[in-house]
Amino acid sequence: MSQTVGDVLLVGSVPLASPDEVFRACADSLSGHLRLFPDGEVGPRRSWIQCQAILVFDRHPSIQTIKRPISPDGISSEYDDSWVFRLKPGIDSLRFDDLRYAGWAAESYETFHGLREQGVIPREARFQVSLPTPLGGCAAFFDQPRDREIVYEAYERAMLGQIREISSAFPTTI
Repeated sequence: MSQTVGDVLLVGSVPLASPDEVFRACADSLSGHLRLFPDGEVGPRRSWIQCQAILVFDRHPSIQTIKRPISPDGISSEYDDSWVFRLKPGIDSLRFDDLRYAGWAAESYETFHGLREQGVIPREARFQVSLPTPLGGCAAFFDQPRDREIVYEAYERAMLGQIREISSAFPTTI
C-alpha cells in the first residue's frame, strides 16, 4: 500500500451495504489519499438524521408523532414529507438515553481495525466518526419553538455523552 497523505476527506454517506464494503471501496479507490476512513453511514444511518426520527424520537415516551413520511420505511428525501414531532403535554424536560452513535462507531471500528490489521487499509490510516450537530440532529423534526428548545438541550447532552463514550472506547491512535 502507498502511504496515506490525507488530501481527500469524505463527508457523508457512502451508498454501500456495510462498513466492510465502504472501507474496502475507499481503500481500493482512494488508497494514498485518505488519512481518515469513515464507515459510510450505512444501515439505519443511510439517510443521515432520519434514523434519529425513527429510532429515537418516534419511540420516546415523552414525544408524540404528529406526522410520518408517506414512504414505507419512514425515510424521505422530500422536505414536505418529513417527520414532525411535539412534546407530549406537560413535558418540561427530556432525556435521551442512547442516540446509538457510540454503538455504531464501536461496531464499525472492529471492522476497520480488522481490515487495517489485514493490510487492506493502510496502517497509518485512522478511523473517522462523523456525527451530526445537535441542531442538525433534531431541530428540523420539531415544529414548536418551545419543544425545539427543550429537545435541543436534551439532544446536546446526549450527543456529548455519545462523544465521551466514543472517546473513551477507542485508543487515541485509532
